[in-house]
Amino acid sequence: LIGDPNDRTELGPVDWSAFAGRLYERRIAARMSQELLAEKVDVTATTIRNLESGRKRPGRGLMLKLLAVPELD
Repeated sequence: LIGDPNDRTELGPVDWSAFAGRLYERRIAARMSQELLAEKVDVTATTIRNLESGRKRPGRGLMLKLLAVPELD
């Protein structure tokens, strides 16, 4: 239904700067380190750092994994 969870296809029109800021804010509010979040979504802490700084955009699979982390609400 959603395709390959590792699909690198980017999602449609998204304000990536706002996404980066919101991811950071929610992670901090959850009192979660970049390392812990990375472990939960099966990526490296560098990937989380790059997402939060806006240097990298998540593919569909990673976005779904991030949305599934309950602590990020």
